[in-house]
Amino acid sequence: MVPCFWEALRVLGCYNSKVRYWTLRSPVGRIWLLHSGRGLSRLCFSEEAFARALRGSEGPLLKDYTPFREVVKRLEAYFAGERVDFSTLALDLQGSLFDVRVWKTLQKIPYGEVRTYGWVADKVGRPGGARAVGQACRRNPLPIIVPCHRVIRGSGEVGGYSGGKGVKEALLRIEGYEKLSTHRVARGR
Repeated sequence: MVPCFWEALRVLGCYNSKVRYWTLRSPVGRIWLLHSGRGLSRLCFSEEAFARALRGSEGPLLKDYTPFREVVKRLEAYFAGERVDFSTLALDLQGSLFDVRVWKTLQKIPYGEVRTYGWVADKVGRPGGARAVGQACRRNPLPIIVPCHRVIRGSGEVGGYSGGKGVKEALLRIEGYEKLSTHRVARGR
């Protein structure tokens, strides 16, 4: 564990009797999960991102596997290359109206397929809003579960990702999508 992580928890007073967390190892590195009491609220690829997600929490932070059983089971199946439906998980998505519309649209992108930021912008009623969609993807609190890794640039380049470009590429490969970098995506796709 990174010493600054535990110090950050102490200084920030990150304790909330309703906040539970769990960690798991995956082919793309360690993953931290947070449950708000209303649903899965965060998936982080680093301790630092996890500490940032805890800002403002009150009460004890508890390591408790119970609320994560189903999501851990599905993530393990996903990383084993199985098609997994994350849509029935209880999620606690917090964001602007626009962000939530983008995230709901991302959940409709089929496993193993990609769409462009421009395509998503068109679907949420914001033609020409590819950059705004990219920012909403950046703010996505549940990468993998809300599959922002399936959104790429119109040029076919992978684009950014909260876990890094390598993680995004690895997730797309897990899903069988191999046309990275050299693939040009049609705007309407």
